[in-house]
Amino acid sequence: MDYVASRTALLHPELQPSLFKQDQRWPIVPTCAELSRLAYIKFEESDQDRKTLQDVLASVGIGEPTFFTNAGTGTQAFAATTLDQSSAFIVFRGTQSNDPTDLGTDLDVILTEWTGSGKVHAGFANAFHSVWDQVRSWAENSGAGNVWVTGHSLGAALATLAAAKLKDANLITFGSPRVGDADFADSFADRSVERYVDCCDLVTELPPPELGYQHLNGERYIDRFGDMPSNAASESKKADREIARAIYIVEQGWRTGNVPIRDLADHAPINYVRAVLKGKES
Repeated sequence: MDYVASRTALLHPELQPSLFKQDQRWPIVPTCAELSRLAYIKFEESDQDRKTLQDVLASVGIGEPTFFTNAGTGTQAFAATTLDQSSAFIVFRGTQSNDPTDLGTDLDVILTEWTGSGKVHAGFANAFHSVWDQVRSWAENSGAGNVWVTGHSLGAALATLAAAKLKDANLITFGSPRVGDADFADSFADRSVERYVDCCDLVTELPPPELGYQHLNGERYIDRFGDMPSNAASESKKADREIARAIYIVEQGWRTGNVPIRDLADHAPINYVRAVLKGKES
């Protein structure tokens, strides 16, 4: 799959049809990446969109989803188990560019008290709590052997908060901003965490550490080629990003319909799917 630089891929990831194929089974990480992208389907707005998502999940052996939504905070998620009950997925939707509630959530960056360890982003906490009772009830009754909590962007932040509550859950995020302070991050020290960062993705640099934020461990860095080198050093990542930005301006940024800078284009969910699928196929 080629790198995708279009504005549509970044701003409306739900418009591209599912990459899942009938009766095909992907490993967990690519599955979580594609589910995180499919979470942008506006299932709360129409029966047709809801059916579209249901049909896609059914095609790959995932049962009928349960939907969670809170119109007041603009928070959406869904959860479903595989038909054999071996795995459950709880998937949170990321920021929608045309939803002012999502933008307000992202901008409320004050660190606030959390019921667990440390402090967390106030906007993320408010959005999370608006659907948490529904999600908790579903998780307690899912009956699955393994629980995977996932999401992209704002959805990744909400997934992180959910995983903090669901102590036995595995956390896989894509393009996650920082969610809390050092004490909050440390509470995941012995947990299963995979936090995917696509090269120049600007969102993964927010909110800045100067405001007291710290990322969770478990980073999986995706380089400018879409590869995931093991244990990439800070200096090598910095050089990789500088080259990626320069090449992007020359090859992609000027084209009509494309995102102007790689720092934003790398945040598109499809480019995360591309990278983890590439790792699956290598």
